[in-house]
Amino acid sequence: MNDMHAVVVESPGVARLSRLSVPEPGPDEVLVSVAAAGICGSDLEAAALLEPAACVACGLLEAQLRPDLRIAVVGAGTLGLLAVAMLRLSSPDRLALVGSRAPRLALARRLGAEETYDLNADLESLYDTFDL
Repeated sequence: MNDMHAVVVESPGVARLSRLSVPEPGPDEVLVSVAAAGICGSDLEAAALLEPAACVACGLLEAQLRPDLRIAVVGAGTLGLLAVAMLRLSSPDRLALVGSRAPRLALARRLGAEETYDLNADLESLYDTFDL
């Protein structure tokens, strides 16, 4: 049996180059010899947020958005900021973001959040004031 080179992902963030036996194809399978593989270098910039944006969009489609909703996004990471940018397009009655980093809170406002709140502050006054 021939050997092949493979990058084996051992755990998140840990990968190693290994030599493995070439597998035997099963029924209705074919074995393909790959001479080279890569990505388009511009994908790192042009399509870097495509997958996270698709995840957010899929979730928002399930939310049955209406213009009268009062919406709070918790978390000012990539997904939270993408959610704010997309949610503002549904013209909610109220759109807020709760996060812990001032630069991210400022960015959320630029993306469409009307209100931002520091996660480390007393947020009890916000309880039961949002629909989603």
